[in-house]
Amino acid sequence: SNDEWMELKNISNFSVDISGWQIFDKEQQIRVIFASGTVLLPKSFYLLERTDDNSVPNVGADLVYTGAINDSNEELYLFNKKCGLEDRIIIHSAWPAGNKKEKRSMERNENSHGWHTYYGPAFNEIFGTPKRQNSVSPFSFTGGSSGSSQEEAGPSVSVSSSRVIITEVQIEGNKSSDDFVELYNPSTNSVDISGFQLKKKTSSGKEYSIRVFPQASVIPAQEYFLWTNSDYASSSGIDADATSSQTLAEDNSIVLLDKDKNILDALAWGSSTDPFVEGGPFSQNPGQNQNLARKWSEKNQEYQDTNDNSQDFEIQNPTPKKQNIPCAENNLPIARFDISSSRALIGEEIFFNAASSTDTDGEITSFIWNFGDGYSTTTQTSTIVHSYATSGVFGAKLEVVDNDYSTSSPATATIEIFSPALEVEPSILEFETDEGQSPVSQSLVLRNLSSTSTIWEAFVEYSTSSASTDWIILSSASGTIPIDGSSTIEISPQSSGFTSGVYQATLFVCDGFTTSSVSINLNVNPRPVPSLSVVINEIAWMGTKSDANDEWIELFNNTDTEINLEGWKLFAQDGAPSTTLSGIIPANGYFLLERSDDQTISDIGADQIYTGALSNDGEKLELRDSSGSLVDSVDCSSGWFGGRNTKIKEKWTRMSMERINPQLSGDNPSNWMTNDGFNIFGHDSDGNVVQGTPKRQNSRYNYSPGDFFHYTNEPLTHDTILTKEGSPYTFRGTFYISQGATILIEPGVHIEFVSDVVCRPSIDIKGTLFALGTSEEPIIFGPTGDCRAGSWRYIYIKSPGSIFDNVEVRCGGWYYYLPLTPVFYKGAVWIDNATATIRNSVFDNNLVAGVWLSDSDSVIENSVFRNHNQIYGYTHKPSCGIRLAGNSNPILNNLTFENNTYDIYPTP
Repeated sequence: SNDEWMELKNISNFSVDISGWQIFDKEQQIRVIFASGTVLLPKSFYLLERTDDNSVPNVGADLVYTGAINDSNEELYLFNKKCGLEDRIIIHSAWPAGNKKEKRSMERNENSHGWHTYYGPAFNEIFGTPKRQNSVSPFSFTGGSSGSSQEEAGPSVSVSSSRVIITEVQIEGNKSSDDFVELYNPSTNSVDISGFQLKKKTSSGKEYSIRVFPQASVIPAQEYFLWTNSDYASSSGIDADATSSQTLAEDNSIVLLDKDKNILDALAWGSSTDPFVEGGPFSQNPGQNQNLARKWSEKNQEYQDTNDNSQDFEIQNPTPKKQNIPCAENNLPIARFDISSSRALIGEEIFFNAASSTDTDGEITSFIWNFGDGYSTTTQTSTIVHSYATSGVFGAKLEVVDNDYSTSSPATATIEIFSPALEVEPSILEFETDEGQSPVSQSLVLRNLSSTSTIWEAFVEYSTSSASTDWIILSSASGTIPIDGSSTIEISPQSSGFTSGVYQATLFVCDGFTTSSVSINLNVNPRPVPSLSVVINEIAWMGTKSDANDEWIELFNNTDTEINLEGWKLFAQDGAPSTTLSGIIPANGYFLLERSDDQTISDIGADQIYTGALSNDGEKLELRDSSGSLVDSVDCSSGWFGGRNTKIKEKWTRMSMERINPQLSGDNPSNWMTNDGFNIFGHDSDGNVVQGTPKRQNSRYNYSPGDFFHYTNEPLTHDTILTKEGSPYTFRGTFYISQGATILIEPGVHIEFVSDVVCRPSIDIKGTLFALGTSEEPIIFGPTGDCRAGSWRYIYIKSPGSIFDNVEVRCGGWYYYLPLTPVFYKGAVWIDNATATIRNSVFDNNLVAGVWLSDSDSVIENSVFRNHNQIYGYTHKPSCGIRLAGNSNPILNNLTFENNTYDIYPTP
């Protein structure tokens, strides 16, 4: 449990000098300060091991630290040399990922947001990836966890790359509203803060937006940006860059967010509940015509930023848009050290003693050692023992840090180390492959030329900035070679995801005395163009309603002749599923593959059974002929292009992903859609309809937006989804939803109705309708532009449970009259002897009424009814927003009525 370790990664395409950077935890049991000259190459890793270099077997530590990482209530911070926060993670109970019992590490997700537990077998006795690319897991967690490590956690603090800091705050001038917040750009480039937001919390923790900065809000390099209260700006003539009516007060806190809601800086003062804060809050409240100002260092000519409000700020006189008054400077500590020997053999221990280091106005808290051999560490004690693994002349260096976080100038010493040699052949390895493939591995031979057995280690550095790291796998990264013996390392590039180009790396082999280098060159040729003679035409990656494991895949023959599939292969890039095909696919015909058995689609025979599950997160599928030539590919490795796997009222609705045009590329996301939910074929193992078209023309074949047209009186008897990608949906006549059937309409869907002289279309619901839009993407029933009231009939609800949320209902509510018969008129939504919920919606320009309630106790809230001001029928009846009929007693909350003849009729 003491063999803890941490790994840093340079995710940029440039080398990063982390000299003077710091890592520490919540209680500062761990405190690491990186030595001068510490540089991370592009995409490279940096390994920190606790106590000694044995935490990770066979992988050398770049730095050894002391102190334990707590199992709960822990915080880890990474600061740059100017004390700018580069990264951190905060947990309140348990770590969001990792498995202590199985010793599995917690890894950052590939997109750098969120965490997951190491997913894979042990490597070098470690369930993790030290100095290698993180594993890919189907489970992901974000931030710190409030429960067990398998619960999804709340968001962690994310730090933006934009460097803008809060430098001055005034909460009271001559009046209590004389408030301002000053921001500063410490960088040498202008920063565009358009869309950035300033927020505050009151003493009770209640949160408010102060201001979202408008377009063209730019802070020039090393200049200021000033927000003020709008009354203060108009009365004082202060040079404000942005204003609003918000005010600041005692015991408040503020935060600056970039346009992606990442925290740039935070400041709290006084005492408050759950404040925005860095470190501890500044304990005082500034008085009248005083400000809370960030400390300015005259020596460094920069503002102090240790990410601790209690240390970085002080009370000063206001200086808006000017440099703050500096505080007294700290005297730098002085580094000195002695060594037990300046000449030694490889592996011989050397004693380093820095007890003579001093600090005239404080105390030394950290000793930063760099031994000149690529190994550095930070200690809290003045002595350390080190041995060198290679021969040569090394410059050892010490820097010390005092209790004010100031770092001394380095003290140095020269050490000479002696060693033998190891022969490595060949010195260059050349590989070649095609896009989507990995080349055959090659061997590297190590020969021991010394008079004793030799211990060796190998590692790779990547020099091609466009390629991800860890694309080379070594069969072994360490070992021992006996006298006159040899060892072999198999070098295996993993390049299946690379684009065409030349990729380079260098393999280093260390024998404890010398380091040999081997150049590795990989040439990736452009991917062959798929022939598309046979294509992957439909994928049920989500399974069927009966069973999520009942997956199926359909192939389509694009040619006018039958094709023998003997020896063809259909496989996923991750290895599952992978199957060798056999049999004949007819000309312009289909070939159905069902997973595990032939009951996946019970009434359609499979052409072949395969094994292996498709990941719900996506797969990259390839179809190759018997010669290995690429016939088709579908690259959904970042997520499926279509299909649905949705639970509605405790029942799963699973809809296949269909190719639109089999003549076009399968790698193009726009060439795929979800089955339309109406044109379906086949039944699953429990007799449910399959929402797909196995061995039939796809419902979305050659689809263009607006192609969906429904004109049938046949009722919908199964659950389905109207997807945004399939919008708009056009209905003529009556669309019936049978009892027991549920239809879900996704945000952004538009339902259009086509009327003629004798027909006004409608939706008749005996089942359940969930129309669940959002404020950004409402669902629209009816025309979107100018329209005539009563151009379609109504949505008729006859059973309980339907929900309308964030919908717009326009130009419905038709009436009709035939001689010698009663006049028939209802609202655009007619709820008859049933209950439904309507919220956050708009009813506009409907003829008879927006909503007609017949013996209904429905709920209508937070909605708008407008422009119901028509006169209809030979009886010249007026329109209304809501019509109450029979024994209706609805719940009506927070409704807005605009330009209606009657808002509610009769008036309740």
